[in-house]
This record gives sequence, structure tokens and C-alpha cells, in this order.
Amino acid sequence: MRYRERSGPRLGLLTCAQLILTVDATIVVVALPTISRDLGIATANEQWIISLYALTFGGFLMIGGRAADLFGRRNMFATGLGIFVVMSVLCAVAQEQGLLIAGRAGQGLGAALASPAALSLVTETFEEGRPRNRALGVWTATGAAGGATGNVLGGLLTATIGWRWIFIVNVPICLMVIVGCFIILPHGNVRVRQPLDLVGAVTVTAGFGLLLYGLAEIERSGFSSFSVIGSLVLAVLLIGAFLAHERRFPVPLVPPGIFGRALVVGNCLLILSSLAITGTYLFLSLYFQVIRGYSPIRAGFEFVPWSIVLGGSSILASRSNWRLEGRGVRALGFSLMAAGTIITALAFTTSSSYLEIQFGIVVLGVGGGVSAVANTVTALSGVEKRRQGVAAGLTNSAQRMGQAFGLAILVTVATSHTNVLLR
Repeated sequence: MRYRERSGPRLGLLTCAQLILTVDATIVVVALPTISRDLGIATANEQWIISLYALTFGGFLMIGGRAADLFGRRNMFATGLGIFVVMSVLCAVAQEQGLLIAGRAGQGLGAALASPAALSLVTETFEEGRPRNRALGVWTATGAAGGATGNVLGGLLTATIGWRWIFIVNVPICLMVIVGCFIILPHGNVRVRQPLDLVGAVTVTAGFGLLLYGLAEIERSGFSSFSVIGSLVLAVLLIGAFLAHERRFPVPLVPPGIFGRALVVGNCLLILSSLAITGTYLFLSLYFQVIRGYSPIRAGFEFVPWSIVLGGSSILASRSNWRLEGRGVRALGFSLMAAGTIITALAFTTSSSYLEIQFGIVVLGVGGGVSAVANTVTALSGVEKRRQGVAAGLTNSAQRMGQAFGLAILVTVATSHTNVLLR
């Protein structure tokens, strides 16, 4: 079958995997209160079930992108999904918080190998310009809608057959995608084996992990505590060691010449937008269940309008005649996100009507969809074919790190403000 004739099935298979990986970032949000009760997880430790997935996902994405370029994108795609399946089973059978948190970290590692390989296969399949913009619109819409869909699915499964099924459901879907990838995706040319910078990947991930831990501990232990200062100092040392190591390593994790202006700007904006979206997911879920007293299933369905507008606005933006990498589109997306966030925050009361709450969610969703497509197109424009895996890894890493650090910062601020009000 000719190349163009298989582009549709390829995109469908790759976006199916993207949907699974992004759904898993949020599917635990609505289920979190139930999981905490069953496993006896302290409130201060709940965020790690979400944050560690985002941290390992983001921290190992760069090496995942590099491995995809060196060892074959299809190979790394299948390998990453295989790891994701094994760790999903570990999460499903966990009887205590340590095993669940370890499984979530392992899921993030598998996702880090699969996601950049999938995105680079998308950019490889479609020519730069309008065809690729449309494909990236579908990809971004899938990721954006997947985040909101995770809340709906998490609520449904938790309220009906139990929270463990939010992990079990991954297994058959991923196995079907793995089989499909060997049928539909091209084998690709595997390059001459070069050393992978595993030391660099572990060092930078550990550094960011300690930075995340230090930020999360500030409210509980105080900024002057040994645990906070020690974590932050060690984080800085590890990140510094990573930068020094990269200069000496023969095949660095991130090639120094890859950082063009478009990639830097696009990734910085993706970090900011991910921070806003992830924080809103968590606080809306807590608001619906703790403040309004909604069941998990009802709380999940409250995210349906968000899911629809996120996906719809992403696709519409990608099919428009807008210059997606232009400043105007990015400014429009962030303006709508800011307005939606303010409207939603003002609706966080015990007496707000359904329309008051959903209006802010819809505005935020439209802005998020437009921003996601525009920022992704900006970040990946003009990247050489041989470096598309690394660029895809950096782009996904920006999103996941934005989620992890945004969650840690916002939870710390919210907890501090709540404690002040309770005094």
C-alpha cells in the first residue's frame, strides 16, 4: 500500500496511544479520594500519585526521543507501551501506597518512551505545512480531550466497578495497539548504535524530582527546614551535574544545536498552559466532590463540556487558515485561558449555578485547545527530520514538567491559604 494511503490508519493508531497516555495523567484525579481511603494515603502524599507520573513522563521523554531516533521509532513505541502495560497491572494490584506510587512512576517511564516515538512518527508521516498542521491538530485534540476524558472515565469506573479498573482498562487497549503497530507502522531505518545518555537522564530526573519534593514540603515543614533546604540544594547540584555531564558526553541527551527560537518559545508556552490546565483539573475535582458533595461519577461528567470544547477547538484551529505559529493565535489562546480561569475561580462557591461553573470551564477549554495546537506547531516547525524524535521529546517534556511543577506549586499555595483561613 502506498505511503499516503496508510497515513490515516497510522494517525489513528498513534492518536489512540496518545489518548491512553494522556487519559492516565488525569484518570486518577476523580478517583483520588476513594484510593486514599482504601490505601490509607495521607492528604499530603496524595499529589504524588499524580505528580510522579508527570515527573517520570517528563524527565525521561528526552531520552525516549533520542532512543526513537537511534533505535527505530516503531521499536521504541512498542517497548514503551509494553512497560506501560506491566506497570498498569502493578498499580491495579497494589495494596499499599508505596507500590501504587512506584507503579505510577513506572507508567510514566513507559509513556516517556512511547509518546515521543509516536509524535515523531506523526511528523514523519505528514509533510510540513497544512497536512502536518491538520495531523498535529488531531494529535493535540486527542491529548487535550484525553485529559478531560480521564476525569469522566475515572468517575465512571470508580463509582461502578472500583478504582482498580482505571488501571486494568489500559491493558487490553495497549496490547491491541502494540499488535497494530507491527502491522501498520513502517519499520524504519535503525541507525548505527550510539551510546544513550542514561546517566544524564537519571541525573536530570532525580534533580527535578528533588526540586518538586522540596516545593511540596515547604508548606508542611517550613522553608527553613532541613528537608526543604537539603532537597533544594541537592536538586540544584544534580541539575548542575547534568549540565556539566552533557558537555562531556559524546552523544548528549539534547543536541546543543537543536534549540532554535521556535522550539524554545513553543516549549515555554506549553509549560505555562500545562500548569494552568492541570491545576484546574485537580481543584475542580476537589471542589465538586468535597465542597459540592458530588459522587465520583457526577464529578466526572462535569468535565464533559470541557472535553468537547478542548478537542473541538484544537481541530478547528488546525483546520483554519490561521498562521498557527504566529503571535496573534498564541495570544488569543492565552487570553481565553486567563479569562476562563478567572471566571471559574469566581464560581468556586457553595451556591454557584451549573451555568456559572460551566461557562468558565468552556472558555478555558477553548483557550486551552487553541493554545495547545499553536504552541505545538511553533515548537516543531523547522526541525530537521533526523532530530524530530528529540524535538518531540522536548515538547512532551515541557508539558509534563509543567503539570508536575504546576501541581506542586498550586497545591502548596492552596494549602497555605486554607491554613491561614482556618486560624
